[in-house]
Amino acid sequence: MVEKIIPRSIVAAFTHDIFLKGCQTNFSSNGPDEVEVSTLYPDEPFITVDECFNEFAVKIKDKHGGPTPTTANVPVD
Repeated sequence: MVEKIIPRSIVAAFTHDIFLKGCQTNFSSNGPDEVEVSTLYPDEPFITVDECFNEFAVKIKDKHGGPTPTTANVPVD
C-alpha cells in the first residue's frame, strides 16, 4: 500500500488562506447564539493585546532577568 503524502503546495495554500486571507475571521458574530466574552467573565477587565504582551514580558523579565521588552517603540513596516 502506498502512503499518501500531502504536497507542500497544499500546506502552503492552507497557510495562505488562514493567515493571509483571514478565512478564520471573515464571519458574522452577531447571531442569536453568540455571546460577548465580557458577559462570560464579568469580573475580568478588558485589556488590549499590547497590555497582555507587556504583562507577559514583565513576568519573563522577572523570571529570567534582563530588560523588559515593550511594544511602545516597535517600528511598523
